[in-house]
Amino acid sequence: MGDEAVIEQLTEKQTELIEFLYVDYNGLTRGKVIPLASLKAKLADGIGLTKATLNVSERDTILPVADMTPIGRTAPCW
Repeated sequence: MGDEAVIEQLTEKQTELIEFLYVDYNGLTRGKVIPLASLKAKLADGIGLTKATLNVSERDTILPVADMTPIGRTAPCW
């Protein structure tokens, strides 16, 4: 199923928000929510997770790891 078909199906179901979930290195499920209107752009360009997002501790502090800063972004391998 292509991107347009997915968006059309979600629109027909009156979906308003899309939640992207991932499991971090601590085993905690984290996520980001976007409006359906921006799904097409996010499928093409990514959802905008910075490299530092992967270094968040279980207490939600950013751990100091070289090259894993809030500048730049990471992309999933799908």
